[in-house]
Amino acid sequence: MVGYFTPFLFSQDQAMKAGVPPDLAEWILPSLGVANAVGRGLSGIACEVPGVSALVLSCITMTMASIVVATTCVCSDPIYQLFASSAYGFFMAPFMAMKSLILVDFLGIERLTNSFGLLLMFQGFAVMIGPPMSGWIYDMTQSYDYVYIISGSLLFIASVLPYLMYPLTTYELKKEIKQASRRSS
Repeated sequence: MVGYFTPFLFSQDQAMKAGVPPDLAEWILPSLGVANAVGRGLSGIACEVPGVSALVLSCITMTMASIVVATTCVCSDPIYQLFASSAYGFFMAPFMAMKSLILVDFLGIERLTNSFGLLLMFQGFAVMIGPPMSGWIYDMTQSYDYVYIISGSLLFIASVLPYLMYPLTTYELKKEIKQASRRSS
């Protein structure tokens, strides 16, 4: 989450520094927001499909978002900048929209309030660290390239960690089902 706000804060400036005309650069942030809204709606619909895991969907899309962020500095084409901004907004949407579903899957409905509070607390720490860190990196390098590469890398790490937790949760779920079937027999 440390790199989450980088595109929100620096996309327009980064695009103008890359040569995108200001009248087109002003559409970068709104395109991110619209794509994010569409992504949230579609991710909600996707989670209603039987067999679709909110965790897996969130991890896959967050991985894709991290790749988009890390590669934003590669191309200065105005259309690519708009596309990258929209893609980031779309791919980050499931993570934001499905936090409570993922927590319920992991910890159960009875622990949702406490776990959601802790999640928001740690996200708050990340938000306090991320933007100043990104600004410091830009001040040190005078380039948004490093800011986006580091932010994308941090998002990638954050998206890979839940992949490691998925086998553990499926193991625990199978264990609970087995125990429940023993009790009912």
